[in-house]
Amino acid sequence: MKSVGIIAEYNPFHNGHAYQLQKAKEASGADFAVAVMSGDFVQRGEPAMFEKRLRARWALENGADMVITLPAPFALASAEAFALGGVTLLSRSGIADSIAFGSECGDTDLLCRAADVLNNEPDELKALIKSNISRGLSYPDARARAFGEYLPPELASVFSSPNDILGIEYIRAIRRIDATLQPIAIGRTGVAHDSAHTCGGFTSASNIRRLIVSGESEYIKSYIPEGIYEDMLSVLGRTAPIMLQSLSRETVYALRRMSKEQLKSLPDVTEGLENLLYSACRKYADIGSVLTAVKSRRYTMARLKRICMCALLGIYGSPMKKLDSLFIRVLGIRREAQSLLSALHEKSELPVFTRYGDVSKLNERQSELMALEVRCADIAALGRPSPSPVKSDFSYPLIIV
Repeated sequence: MKSVGIIAEYNPFHNGHAYQLQKAKEASGADFAVAVMSGDFVQRGEPAMFEKRLRARWALENGADMVITLPAPFALASAEAFALGGVTLLSRSGIADSIAFGSECGDTDLLCRAADVLNNEPDELKALIKSNISRGLSYPDARARAFGEYLPPELASVFSSPNDILGIEYIRAIRRIDATLQPIAIGRTGVAHDSAHTCGGFTSASNIRRLIVSGESEYIKSYIPEGIYEDMLSVLGRTAPIMLQSLSRETVYALRRMSKEQLKSLPDVTEGLENLLYSACRKYADIGSVLTAVKSRRYTMARLKRICMCALLGIYGSPMKKLDSLFIRVLGIRREAQSLLSALHEKSELPVFTRYGDVSKLNERQSELMALEVRCADIAALGRPSPSPVKSDFSYPLIIV
């Protein structure tokens, strides 16, 4: 029994995701696909547009055999920590043999070479990156420009492509924890990441979200698997879409109640950024204006939004120090994959959580992470178009399709 792992957000699930799941099984020869999916918040620093159980069910109905949750400290992190959290879950689950990921170049060997460059960065390359940062560039831009100057064009190009960058981090994470997972790059088809264009039955998740927000949801039907469109229509205006702006006042309040020292302890706050945040959240009353005031060439909007979401949720310190608090929370499985769940219980190095009674398996650090995940769900629910009472996030039954 072979399984391939995929780390995803499915925000929302679309035809490109179904294609990737199909190709991942084909390329790996796996019987099952295990998706590690961000929960209530995603890496762009926003709440997920649709509730995580709905997104998990969409994945299970369209190629995934099991969906487990990537906890918020890793879901709301840079590519390096995002990848490390997901790869650690897959590796320590004991059931994944490989990890597949979307890639602009589709060349696993090239991405492995790129990972080697990052793991053994020459001093000259480090100096170029530092020089670019001193000119006001963000770290990703500074690094991409330095690589363009220092590396052969073919190798440098992967550091400017968002999916390739994430793929490189997956490979680095595999090596960092000495995992046995085989990396498999799946070439992207259709349109580029975050593109507003369409190609055949494909468009980006960003474009789908844009169409939903602009009230043009009728145009997304061709780009999502059959059945999902009706699900979306049934929740739009009630539990979706959940937007960053929907949590604007709550986020500004969270920032205002923090001292500069507390702001400094948020993930990825460096170089005096706490001073800018402290000033901006008092000058402006909505999160969009706060972000615009702080945004610069050095600080990307995604990074700033992640920091603000961490303030809202009470996430402090580096996610790298939270690896020992991980546990495996299974959101759902396919009925035909019951043997996969049995294998997970047997082989996992981490506690497996499928029902509330499993809380007794968690140590103190894992219990703290569980409490954070409950808080994330409670706060995300406040952003619904029609906020309603919620029950404990861990009291929901396992999804079986």
